[in-house]
Amino acid sequence: MANESNNEAIRSAVLSALRRTLSASGHGWNDIDEQSRLLELGLIDSEDLIEIILEVEQQCACEFNPEQMDLAGCGKSRV
Repeated sequence: MANESNNEAIRSAVLSALRRTLSASGHGWNDIDEQSRLLELGLIDSEDLIEIILEVEQQCACEFNPEQMDLAGCGKSRV
């Protein structure tokens, strides 16, 4: 159960950071869904992605495993 609540905390932190990033670049939250390829669509860039990852790691006291992220697939990584 702790893992489930931790996953939800991470998901919430990712969504919060993403919402701020999209807003700062003039994009609305309604422009995306869970299947949106944010990098491919140009809604975020690699710097934005790194900032989101770092923010979530700090906020949730966790560490993303880069080996489990499919960056070549432009956003297929799942938290």
